[in-house]
Amino acid sequence: MNGLEFQALPRISLPASDADTYAIGGGASLATTFALPLPGLRLGPQFGFIAQPLQIDAGTVSLISLGAGAKYSFGISPRFALAPYADGGYFLSFLSDSPGSVGRSVYL
Repeated sequence: MNGLEFQALPRISLPASDADTYAIGGGASLATTFALPLPGLRLGPQFGFIAQPLQIDAGTVSLISLGAGAKYSFGISPRFALAPYADGGYFLSFLSDSPGSVGRSVYL
């Protein structure tokens, strides 16, 4: 596929170990990729947001991410293709009840 490709993906965040602390959260991710001269290879930026409510203190942990990704598509048959995708970038996290508490890190 040539040109630009856009994606808007919903996200759901389920607490894995601290169900007494976190509730089910959600968010969205927006990404775009553009084709490179190498067939099947695409690169592009992405932006994401997740809100994770807390069951204690009724606050919310929010994560905002900005990164870049790469995708390589290869056809298995005329109607079926695989497209592994990897990304990395930087994210900020903050608590709604504590404006001064901000965390930041890289992600892969």
